[in-house]
Amino acid sequence: MTPDPDADGRTPSAPKTRANAVSKNSPEVRGGIHSAKPQSLRRRILRRPTTGRTGAVVAGVLTAVFLSALPAAAEPSVGSSPVVLSRIVGAPEDHLYGLAADHSAVYEQTGSNTHWEKIGGPASDLYAGGAGLFATRPDTGALYKYDGTPEAWSEIGNAGTDFAVTGDHLYSLTTDRSAVYEWTGSGTAWNKVGGPASDLYAGGAGLFATRPDTDALYKYNGTPEAWSEIGNAGTDFAVTDHHVYGLTPDRIAVFEWEGKGTEWKAKRAPIVSGETRQAKLERMKQLTEPGLPATSDWFDALSQHLQGVPDPFVFDWANDGCSKVPDTFQGFDFKNACNRHDFGYRNYQSLLGEQNFLTTSVGQEAKKRVDDIFLQDLQAECNFKMWPIDPRSDFSRQQCRSIAKGYYEGVVNLYKG
Repeated sequence: MTPDPDADGRTPSAPKTRANAVSKNSPEVRGGIHSAKPQSLRRRILRRPTTGRTGAVVAGVLTAVFLSALPAAAEPSVGSSPVVLSRIVGAPEDHLYGLAADHSAVYEQTGSNTHWEKIGGPASDLYAGGAGLFATRPDTGALYKYDGTPEAWSEIGNAGTDFAVTGDHLYSLTTDRSAVYEWTGSGTAWNKVGGPASDLYAGGAGLFATRPDTDALYKYNGTPEAWSEIGNAGTDFAVTDHHVYGLTPDRIAVFEWEGKGTEWKAKRAPIVSGETRQAKLERMKQLTEPGLPATSDWFDALSQHLQGVPDPFVFDWANDGCSKVPDTFQGFDFKNACNRHDFGYRNYQSLLGEQNFLTTSVGQEAKKRVDDIFLQDLQAECNFKMWPIDPRSDFSRQQCRSIAKGYYEGVVNLYKG
């Protein structure tokens, strides 16, 4: 639907944040967006990406009547005086735009041309992408689109908290962050597509927003009010042409969204010195030893991670339960056992290398230990009895032990050197 125009005929204020935008009525969150419980690192990754706008966000604006009378050409210089730029944004076909440090003018440089031409101003901010160049006007915050000819700009919307540009669409977050709008591409007509949201992030990979109450990250599915949750809170997010990245709450790891569901993978870990690597190997052994003390130690470390406490070892805590086999059986829950097993495999493979984990003596010893505690944890779940009454029968407990053995033999035989 098109936003109702205000008194002067303009569209409602458009928010200016990177869009924590998910409609409360979205199919995925109908009935009010429920608070997301802490999840694995893979799902806790997202919050405010500094580079998430993919050079395509809307800001400052210029209206012909406010244009400064600066010289038309700059290199970045006007005459013999250099022009200091506060920021630059890029657009398709090698278009590069710059905003003067004093916000008095907007300049354009194209292709191999080393000269800059003044095309408008003043402006508060610039946003660019496949949908074009946009700017916000300093006095009103109104949003303008560059029409392609110097000094020619068209007003397309009111002030917003944030603007975001994808490959060919422009989005705005209202000043109160209650709604996200999409520009129709014509005049001052905008359609509400979601909200509320804290921040917006956009690029070729699409539009993303964070939810105000949980900071969970959502992806816009292309239909008004249809958003899908793809990850938990993070310190920052970045969107490129094809990928989405998140900085973990402790700011020491970057994860990449795998493009489906809430699956994320470690993108790049900090370079570790030999001493630190050895310390990580020793800590891994402590967390994967057989017995109750090591199990309790692992759960304590996991709890700290889920609470956002920085992990000095920068371990990969991502998990997906038991993956291709059921997580539960008649009241028995195998998820924790599977998650701990995944933790052991992922981190040893990261430290030793995938092939070395399977073929070297150090790797094989680590793999056997991780597989053994997998069986231990599975059997512990089968043997655990609820108090005062356990509804699970002795027969189902026996079946549970058989399934546990099958899961264990499966990983032992599947991952061989």
